[in-house]
Amino acid sequence: MPNRNTDFDLQVAQQWFSPIAGVLLSFAECHNLLVDRYYHDSPSWTFRFNNPRDRYSSAMASGLRSERLTGCSQWTL
Repeated sequence: MPNRNTDFDLQVAQQWFSPIAGVLLSFAECHNLLVDRYYHDSPSWTFRFNNPRDRYSSAMASGLRSERLTGCSQWTL
């Protein structure tokens, strides 16, 4: 079973993120974050980093469903 969104359209996702891409990339650069764009064909950008306990953490910015950018985070203990 593929681990991806079969309805994903890269051009639509790039168009949606283009107005805010510069701000997101500047934020990532300032905070030394690794950026995964459209991971597993998801309409999102994930910002990955190591937390102070040398564990994996991330914050995700997701869009396309509306004009709003939504976010979520993961902190591994």
